[in-house]
Amino acid sequence: MLQFFSLLLILAVALAGGMLISCQSAQAAENGSRIPGVLEYARKYGEEKQKAAATQSGGKKAEQRPQAVRKESANKVPSETRLRQRLRQQEVMLEQIRQENRQLRQQWAKKAGAVSGENGMLQKQIVTLSAELKQLQVVQKSAQEEQARLKSLLAEMPIATADELKKPVARQDYAAGVMTGRDLLVMQEGQGLLGLKTDNRLLLAGLRDALNQQVKLNSTALQEALSAAEVRTRQARERIVIAQKAVGEKYLAAFRKGKGTEKDDSGFWYRLEYAGDGEPIRGEDTRVEVVVNEKLTDGSVVEDMDASGRSLVMKLGDYPPLFRRALERMKNHATMTLVVPPELAYGDEGYPPKVPPGATMVYTLRVESVTAAEKGVPGKDGENSAAGEKNESRKPKL
Repeated sequence: MLQFFSLLLILAVALAGGMLISCQSAQAAENGSRIPGVLEYARKYGEEKQKAAATQSGGKKAEQRPQAVRKESANKVPSETRLRQRLRQQEVMLEQIRQENRQLRQQWAKKAGAVSGENGMLQKQIVTLSAELKQLQVVQKSAQEEQARLKSLLAEMPIATADELKKPVARQDYAAGVMTGRDLLVMQEGQGLLGLKTDNRLLLAGLRDALNQQVKLNSTALQEALSAAEVRTRQARERIVIAQKAVGEKYLAAFRKGKGTEKDDSGFWYRLEYAGDGEPIRGEDTRVEVVVNEKLTDGSVVEDMDASGRSLVMKLGDYPPLFRRALERMKNHATMTLVVPPELAYGDEGYPPKVPPGATMVYTLRVESVTAAEKGVPGKDGENSAAGEKNESRKPKL
């Protein structure tokens, strides 16, 4: 019987002696312009007209304004540093497992040396220790698999070093990637307005697999997934549009009750808060400087040019129809509040990240100055302070 237990002990020690692993872990985007989107496109259109006029008259080209870029989304892909931190944590856990393994073997050896008539009790202890050893082996195997996965993820993670970006071609490739990422952020902002979220880890995996031509879905499965995503997005947008239009109608009903509220033939409602000085604004080439506050019906501010100390100067004829019709009802220094239905603003697409689909917009329009055009002298239009970049894929309907 003693020889039998000795054989068991030797077998168990042999099983426990080969368990050595290491571990690692991994964790797997700006509000551009301070000008309302409905004015930004018109401003750019006016600048293009001015450039053409300046070229014909021998004038200088209109000064291009510096552009700002969108802030990147906080929802970022895990960094190499985070992966290495997870790796160190796994290594600490593995060392603890090794220590437990050594302690179990030591306990087993002590029990084996005490075989002196307590064979029944020793047998139970051996069974218990064997079960613990098997459980520990399962934990170690799982840790090994996790370690292999993390190593693979770290090896595949694209990292651009400072030395690489010193080369012009490398900078160009990197810049193309940055712009693609910003386009994806715009898409995510639009999804966010609909209450939909995307998994950055899977999004990055799809990009990497597409670039490496190793897509894990066949054509049929890929098309089915895209179709399902389109249906989900459309249904979410329809729900938001219905809700926003109901909110807009309720706000407009209250606004119409105010004294002096009128409706323009084009469909927007307005109220002249301050009549202003002089004569009504007229003349296609008359330069009008305005300050606009743009917000939603719940009071959420989209753009506040007044708070940021900015103003916009354009020819009256270059303003979008909505603002031109409003300005023609105003005088110098006048102030007007406009309530604009979605079909005259951003429509059912909205304007991510702040304007949801189907939103009714509220504008406070103030005239800062009016300058009649001088004959034979091209106007100098544009924002009085630097305007940021606005996403060209989102041109307003006006």
